Amino acid sequence: MPYLLLTLSALFWSGNFVISRGMHAEIPPLGLSFWRWLVALLILCLFGAQHLIAQRHVARRHWRFIVVQGLLGVAGFNTLIYLAMQTTTAINAVLVNSCIPVLIAVCSWVMFREALSLRQGVGVLLSLGGVVLIMVKGSWEYLRAHWCPNVD
Repeated sequence: MPYLLLTLSALFWSGNFVISRGMHAEIPPLGLSFWRWLVALLILCLFGAQHLIAQRHVARRHWRFIVVQGLLGVAGFNTLIYLAMQTTTAINAVLVNSCIPVLIAVCSWVMFREALSLRQGVGVLLSLGGVVLIMVKGSWEYLRAHWCPNVD
């Protein structure tokens, strides 16, 4: 079951890019973001309303943090994706998104002097390697011809 859920989350996440690119001419980015999160809110209320009511004192105490994280971390990020999909392809957007683990590792090191473990470093290299592999269309010859034309 966990593998199914992981697969579904990847499918839904990538589908977000494809659908937003496919709908970019029909639905404005802010409208798409609004309707997506309104539907998500209604679905989440079905599953989480009781828990939220039970923990309302915690939510009330931290409401500013919750609102800022919701606007910047979730809704803001997706709105920026939808804005980007007005001018680029889904593949380009996913490639940029795939660099996020690398950026997180670099920011953690720069801001907090947090060292990478060997496992984390391997994960960052795999992520970056996958992005490069897609960018060179799986061909090192393509890389040499287009990015290093003067190297023989």
